[in-house]
Amino acid sequence: MDRTTLVRNLAVLMAGALSVQFVLGMYVNLFVSIPQVSFGTPGSMMSGAGAMMGPGVNPAFIVHMLLGMLLVLFGMALVVIVTRSELGAVVVTFAGVGLGSLFVAAYGGMSFVMSGQNDALSFTMAIGFIFAMAAYVAVLTTSTLGQRAPWRRLRTS
Repeated sequence: MDRTTLVRNLAVLMAGALSVQFVLGMYVNLFVSIPQVSFGTPGSMMSGAGAMMGPGVNPAFIVHMLLGMLLVLFGMALVVIVTRSELGAVVVTFAGVGLGSLFVAAYGGMSFVMSGQNDALSFTMAIGFIFAMAAYVAVLTTSTLGQRAPWRRLRTS
């Protein structure tokens, strides 16, 4: 499989996984009670992580967190692959925007859980999602243009 096909497949995977992440996030937001995590005593960070992943926590919440981590990892892989391909700076830029948006969403999600479910942090997650989805659709679209893309004609090599 060539890199262009790999980039397209990863972009489709990212958009699909983001859609699943969105549905899981809406389910968690509407129907799941998230445990309150506090960080004030020595060793509380590990006990806080245990509280989020321990028994009695809804599996949808755990899957939502794990899928978020996988999205960030695949976003990093996509940036590396796109950078090494010859698809052009525009595709690299969109992949970078997608990864940055995933970091924004992840920050919003972790802060949301740690802060006692602040609405502004939920909004931060949503904004990160929207920009990540748009960026990965743009990666798919611009990498599919291939030789017809205007920025490809500007190369002199």
